[in-house]
Amino acid sequence: MVVRFSTLIVGLAVTNEILQGKSDWSKLFEPLNFFQKYKHYIVLTASASTEEHHLEWIGLVESKIRVLVGNLERNEFISIAHVKPQSFPGSRELCKQSGYVSMWFLGIVFRKVEKAESVNVDLTYVIQSFKDTGKPIFCSSLVGFHFFILVQVASQSELCFLLVLDISIERNTEG
Repeated sequence: MVVRFSTLIVGLAVTNEILQGKSDWSKLFEPLNFFQKYKHYIVLTASASTEEHHLEWIGLVESKIRVLVGNLERNEFISIAHVKPQSFPGSRELCKQSGYVSMWFLGIVFRKVEKAESVNVDLTYVIQSFKDTGKPIFCSSLVGFHFFILVQVASQSELCFLLVLDISIERNTEG
C-alpha cells in the first residue's frame, strides 16, 4: 500500500510539471528505476538441478514472496518492503554450480529511530521462516530433487556485482 501511494505522489508531481509546461506527457510513462530507489535490498536466489524442478520450485518461491514482504513490513523497524516482481537469471558461475537459477530483489526502507545513531535489525526469524516454508511438502513429492534458496542482504552499491556480472565477463572475453 505504501509503495502504491508513493507511486501516486510521483505521478502527481510529474502531472503538475506537465501542466506547468516544464515537461511533456512521455515523462509520465517512464518507468521508475527500482535499483536506484532503495538503499537496502534483500536478494532471493532459488536454484534447482533440472529445468523441470526449477520451474516447480520457483513457482513455490514466487507464491511465498508476498508472504515474506508482509512479514517484513510487520517488523517495527521496516516501513517499506517492495519486491521487483520480475525475476532475473543467476550469474554464470552460480548456474554452473547449481544448474537453473532465478533471483528476486526486495527493496527495503528502514524506519528512522529517534535518539539512536544505529539500530541492528534482526530479520533471522522472518527469513528462516521464508526459507523453511513449503520445503517439507515440496521435498516429499520429488525424490532425488536438489534445490536451495539463498537470502542475502545487499546495499545499493553491491547490486551491480549481482546484476552486471555476466555483462562484464562477456566484455572481458571479447576484448
